[in-house]
Amino acid sequence: GNTYATMDMEKILKEDYNKVNNLSLLGVFLVVAFSFKSVLLAVLAMIPIEMAIFVNMSFSYIYGTKLAFIGYIVVSSIQLGATVDYAILSISNYRELRKRLNKKESAIKMTKFSMHSILTSGTILVICGYVVSFISKLPAIGQLGHLIGRGAIVSMTFVIFLLPALLILFDGLLMWENKMIITLKQKLGMK
Repeated sequence: GNTYATMDMEKILKEDYNKVNNLSLLGVFLVVAFSFKSVLLAVLAMIPIEMAIFVNMSFSYIYGTKLAFIGYIVVSSIQLGATVDYAILSISNYRELRKRLNKKESAIKMTKFSMHSILTSGTILVICGYVVSFISKLPAIGQLGHLIGRGAIVSMTFVIFLLPALLILFDGLLMWENKMIITLKQKLGMK
């Protein structure tokens, strides 16, 4: 009957969630790693976003809210794809600033330079998510909109406040990795 079909769908979606989540993470990691030519920057870009996804989903548990089982797979994928750009923009600004400023000044200016774009993009996602939440007549769709809106808020917060601290903390490794890449390019005769 209906209960068994629901249980089967939930079991399949849990397996799909793991596959989709892992492939999404791998895809984003590879794109960022190749774009920045840095494994460390790819990891640092994903840390605040993954933490934001975890915190976003944790609110439902803390408040005792039942989630549609499809919500996890949809919201985590959308939140990762839509908000990782905030981290990419910030890291790109940090790298440019780091060429002429120390790590602390670079992190402060990076946040200042990136803030407007992050808040603009994030606010659009928040508004769209909550509009869906408020106007949808289907509770499951409304819940997804709420999770997307809240996820954007949490992601913006983590990128604005956590990412600068991570970049300062791992600056020594970033500079070492950058020197290694330059040395390797010189040995290979690349520009």
